[in-house]
Amino acid sequence: MGRANTTINASFQTLYLGKSKDLLNVLKQSFPELGIKSSDCAEMSWIQSALFFADFPPNGPVSLLLNRTQITTRFFKAKSDFVTEPISETGLKGIWNRLYEAEEPHIYATFGFVDINWMRRFYRYMAPYVSKSPRAAYINYRDLDLGQSRNSTASYAQARAWGVKYFNKTFERLVQVKSKFDPDNFFRNEQSIPVVPA
Repeated sequence: MGRANTTINASFQTLYLGKSKDLLNVLKQSFPELGIKSSDCAEMSWIQSALFFADFPPNGPVSLLLNRTQITTRFFKAKSDFVTEPISETGLKGIWNRLYEAEEPHIYATFGFVDINWMRRFYRYMAPYVSKSPRAAYINYRDLDLGQSRNSTASYAQARAWGVKYFNKTFERLVQVKSKFDPDNFFRNEQSIPVVPA
């Protein structure tokens, strides 16, 4: 199949806290080209959405969330950006060409890209088209390429490398709050907010 006959299908699962009719009104005003209909929406309680996004049936028992056994062997590497201005036609053509580079086994519609080197090249390509100073990232898709704390020992300067990308100017305030209320750094992960001495 030649490029002229090739299409790319993208699907997005999103969470909207509110009624679907309200969401449809917002989408009709902001993104009419998507043509979203009520049949595209599944209204459910928040706890049902937690089950859904954990790959459980939304109407299943809530106790399923207590099962810490991994139900799948799917893994993914995520990277994210914030696009703050429309991407030029040249940029979009470059994106399209790079998607052709990714062979079919490398792409899974829901789970991200398996070919990490391809993803990192794509991330570098996107630099001119996304937020700058800092280049922002979405915290729900933590990207350890931005840096990480080894054994929760990252200094303020080290943590700032990822902190400002996730939280921008709010990072400084989060450091103050963390230092005041968790001075022993009990709540931590590989990209935690650091604690600074008072």
